Amino acid sequence: MKSAAQHAKEAGLPSLLTAAELSGQSAQTLNNWLKNKPFVFHAVIEKAAEVFKMETLEGALEFILTEIRKENESREDGTTISQDQDNQYLVNIFHDTANKFTSIDLNIVDEEDSLNDIFGQDGFYAIREAEQGKY
Repeated sequence: MKSAAQHAKEAGLPSLLTAAELSGQSAQTLNNWLKNKPFVFHAVIEKAAEVFKMETLEGALEFILTEIRKENESREDGTTISQDQDNQYLVNIFHDTANKFTSIDLNIVDEEDSLNDIFGQDGFYAIREAEQGKY
C-alpha cells in the first residue's frame, strides 16, 4: 500500500507537506484521510497538484518574460530577440527556465504547439510579443 507521501509525489507534488500547505490541512490529517476517507484524500491531492502546477507554470512564464525583456533591454543596437538570425538567446532562456523550475517537467521548445501546450495561447502570445519588445 502506498503512503500519502508517495501518492503526493506521483501526482506531481514535491512532498506531502506541499499538499498540506496548499490545502490548509495538516500532513497528519491527509494521512488519516488516506486511511479513512480515500476519496477525499485523492481529491485534495489532485487539486493540490493542479494548483501547484499552475503556480509553478505562472512563475516559469514570468521568468521567461523577464529574461526576454532583460536581454532585449541590454542590447545597445536596439534590436530584439525576434530579429536574431537564430534563436539561441531564447533557447538559452528556455534551458535556464527548465533548470530553475525542476519541480515540473518542462520540455520547452521554441515552437507554437509546444509553447501553447505548456503555457496556453495567452502565454504563447506573451512570449512572442516580448520577443518583439512589446511588454
